[in-house]
Amino acid sequence: MKTRKDSNLVEGEEMAIETKRLSESADKYLMEMLEEGKFKEIINGMINIGGFSLKNQALIHKQMPNATELKGMRSWNFFGRFIKAEQKGIETLSPTFEKEGGKAAGLTGFKVHYLFDISQTEGAEYHSSKCLKGEVFKYIEGIKEGLEGVLSWKTKDGTVISHSLEDTMDRIFSIDG
Repeated sequence: MKTRKDSNLVEGEEMAIETKRLSESADKYLMEMLEEGKFKEIINGMINIGGFSLKNQALIHKQMPNATELKGMRSWNFFGRFIKAEQKGIETLSPTFEKEGGKAAGLTGFKVHYLFDISQTEGAEYHSSKCLKGEVFKYIEGIKEGLEGVLSWKTKDGTVISHSLEDTMDRIFSIDG
């Protein structure tokens, strides 16, 4: 007979397998984007969903490249919007924490968290507080600095992936597209 403790252990193992799958999927997708020189797609994704970790940005872009405004179901409900029928949540990774005295004490791992884009919702009018795409060009220097870290990094097996930022700047930041 299975006990509650046994069930929690199985759920924990399944969650670990699922989060590992998602993490590896994000790494692979981002690596493919960089190797194929799809810097403009990466930047456009950062414009729309820049508040997420790079790994979650990769997961979001892979599942819904045109996502612009993402929230969990409860957050959309708070704004008077509801998930349309037949919509599938976008899988992301959310940190889990150990609790001591009712407060988060330390990171224990990750769990799968589902988000929905505004295009997957209906209901009350919603006004985003995000800047317009044209506004991002005011922050090019900061974006360049952030990209330098993305363009040269090590994979888990120690392979160094490096792309020259200087060689692609004109193409990436050209207003003509």
